[in-house]
Amino acid sequence: MSKRQELRERRAKQKRTQRILLIGGGLLVVAAIALFFILSANQSVGEIAQPEPINRPNVNFNAMGDPNAPVKMVVYSNFLCGHCADFAFGSEKKLIEDYIASGKLYLEYRSIGGGDSLAGRTAEAAYCAGDQGKFWEMHDYLFANLKYANFSDARIFAFANRIGLNAAQFKDCYNNRKHAATVQQDAVRANQDGVQATPTFILSNGDVITGNMPYTEFQTKIEAALASAGQ
Repeated sequence: MSKRQELRERRAKQKRTQRILLIGGGLLVVAAIALFFILSANQSVGEIAQPEPINRPNVNFNAMGDPNAPVKMVVYSNFLCGHCADFAFGSEKKLIEDYIASGKLYLEYRSIGGGDSLAGRTAEAAYCAGDQGKFWEMHDYLFANLKYANFSDARIFAFANRIGLNAAQFKDCYNNRKHAATVQQDAVRANQDGVQATPTFILSNGDVITGNMPYTEFQTKIEAALASAGQ
């Protein structure tokens, strides 16, 4: 082999080695970036409180109970509202046991707050979960985790995963703001109903309960509405 051929082969070998090193280095960079995003996502999610499961009868998107019930109640609420969370895990559970399960009361949730606000985005998340029949499960996760004051997109996606949603369908709904108009319509109805605070409860006989009042207040108002309906 001539010196010229030997030199050519040595240069070709050096080029092959350089290509291998470049490819290997590139793969390491890609792996490092992927690891960074995985770790960042895990860090942003943080601790998640798991709410106690609640058995809700006749769930229909953001409502529950018999739609033909003699008394209907609209709950105007907000997933950033501590008193609303207290109602959800307190009096609401009792209403289910005493009135909703027996077909006497039909309850519908409506949100307060819209646009790009966190109140609006969390409401949109609940409605997106509702598209898959899990509005109330997302409702419970949002309220149970209010104490952490962290409703990042990654955290909301983690809630969706916890309640067994189709991740791609949920993200498409949430990221594309499918229910922004739904939340805006809630705000319009709240204004029409004269709502000025959360939670506010409006019964079908026109009675209004403002704030998370003691359960006896709900009982008194609902019993009066039932009497008005001849029940």
